[in-house]
Amino acid sequence: MKGVLKSWVMIIVALIVGGLAVYLSASYLDAKEESLTARLKAQFATTVEILVASQDIEAGAFASAGNLAVASADPEFLPADILTPAEFESVKALEIMQAIPAGKPLLRSYLGSEIAYTFSELIPVGFRPVTIRVDENSSNERMIEVGDRVDLLKAPSESEGTQLRLVAENIEVVATGAMRSASKDASKGQVAGTDDRQHYSTITVLLEVAKASEIMFAQKDESLITLLRNRGDNSSLANQLGSYGKSRSITVYTKSGTASGSLTGKNVSLSAH
Repeated sequence: MKGVLKSWVMIIVALIVGGLAVYLSASYLDAKEESLTARLKAQFATTVEILVASQDIEAGAFASAGNLAVASADPEFLPADILTPAEFESVKALEIMQAIPAGKPLLRSYLGSEIAYTFSELIPVGFRPVTIRVDENSSNERMIEVGDRVDLLKAPSESEGTQLRLVAENIEVVATGAMRSASKDASKGQVAGTDDRQHYSTITVLLEVAKASEIMFAQKDESLITLLRNRGDNSSLANQLGSYGKSRSITVYTKSGTASGSLTGKNVSLSAH
């Protein structure tokens, strides 16, 4: 009899302990769930206002109150260059360079730079535009485009020997013929004008006043040479040429006669001075 009673006592204790364990486990899971829910609610409760497309925007449109709206979003999932309503005044009227579907955020990388309505707006203080005559040889078969960068060198005359002198380097081309940069940042690649890009006879660059006058004199005797460089190449040609007396020899080809492709080579030395 005592053994049976003892067994029942052990069963009851086991049931109590088991029930208590189930209760504590359920309580722990409920508490954990509530904690996670609270954290998620707090996270998503922190939102920021951003600029989004209020309609489908085609590339080439301009940012305005008519095609942009304000929306709220979780900052954790936003790109670094997102735009907020506080920045609208600084971006309105800028060209949108790629299509944006309705509801999608407007990113700064989608925008062109500030529009230059007149050519004079491209000219920094202390600089002057200089227009340089070019042909198919000096313009790389007219493949120089707005936003490209060039080096300008002066070829020697017969009386000056064979010294080819660097006049200006890494100069930005702001116009080819009447085709000019449409933005104040020519590197954006926006252009305006009516000339055919493949039929220009001049390029225009921006130079400091002293350099501008030197280039204009160099053009009088048709001794100016234009060298196109990669837009990302910021190396110094002057350093590559070396100091005075350490010039390098190259061959410069010029047109001879009127026959297409008829060139005459002349050995000259390069100098940064």
